[in-house]
Amino acid sequence: MKNHKKILSFLITLTLMIVSIFYFSTHKTAAISVSAVQKTDFPNFKTIVNIPVSVDGIEYTGIIGYGSHEGPNAFDVKGDKVYVLDNVHHRVLVYSKENGNLIRRINIPNEQWIHGMAVDKEGKIYLFNAGTNTLITINNGVVDISTNKELRLEPFYKFDVNDNGPFVVLSGDKMKTCFLAKDINKNKLYVAEEREGVFSSDGSVSKVNASACKASIDTGDAFEFPRWFVNENCAYEYIGRRGFIQFWKITNDYGEWIVKLNSKTQNIEGLVKIPDGKYYFPIRDAVLEGNDVFVLVPCEKNVYVLEVDSWMTNDQYIKYKESLGSEKT
Repeated sequence: MKNHKKILSFLITLTLMIVSIFYFSTHKTAAISVSAVQKTDFPNFKTIVNIPVSVDGIEYTGIIGYGSHEGPNAFDVKGDKVYVLDNVHHRVLVYSKENGNLIRRINIPNEQWIHGMAVDKEGKIYLFNAGTNTLITINNGVVDISTNKELRLEPFYKFDVNDNGPFVVLSGDKMKTCFLAKDINKNKLYVAEEREGVFSSDGSVSKVNASACKASIDTGDAFEFPRWFVNENCAYEYIGRRGFIQFWKITNDYGEWIVKLNSKTQNIEGLVKIPDGKYYFPIRDAVLEGNDVFVLVPCEKNVYVLEVDSWMTNDQYIKYKESLGSEKT
């Protein structure tokens, strides 16, 4: 009888150990394994990171009881890491680009609400609070904060960083870019340089004439996008370029699109539609890293970082548009 009790006790203990190991192995990160996500979930994309909307993952303001459902405002991809801003929990989440697993959580001060985030080539994180004109940098775990409420950096359009440092782009009839720096003696943020135009992370300056459906980079000739794709009401955002190939995010009557443009031949070489179903529209949701384009898609139940892995042709786009019914452009 005693032997039976010992065997029963041993089996119960072994079962609990197995359950515990399983629990911790499946809950050690806030990301869902990318192998669990089928490629066909998002046509023309593959899933790099899949973050559940939860306390351990990312949440929206409406879920925790205040405001509308504002969520991750920005993300970035540098090297083998993916950085996602989690404003609700006041942190930056860093994931592996290779397997989608969470690497670490980097906390930021609770009183800060971040409107822009960018990461430089060395992995230094830049965060910008447009409400208080506060710049936060995080370098190897060291947090540095500089602010200046007397600055007028509005209306805020976007925040980014390039080889000249962090900068804020202001919208208006004439777009302008303000490069930021810190006065070490006064511990204050100031505008080190002000330039006309919309600067980007690769140092290029983009110019858009939406009413004429034209856009250009630096001093190059303006490219007129075809009317089968755009009209005078479309929105344009330059993402980056590799050689003669430029990447643009364009919003038309049929959704948000990543466009691959050959500036030498003046031809569109590929298009891909960013998936519908966004629960929130981030300020920074498309980046170019290496030769790959990544997008941030915050949905109601999950927040995805996706990589473009195939392109639609112009003919496929036209057929897609025709399948939706009436022509809008």
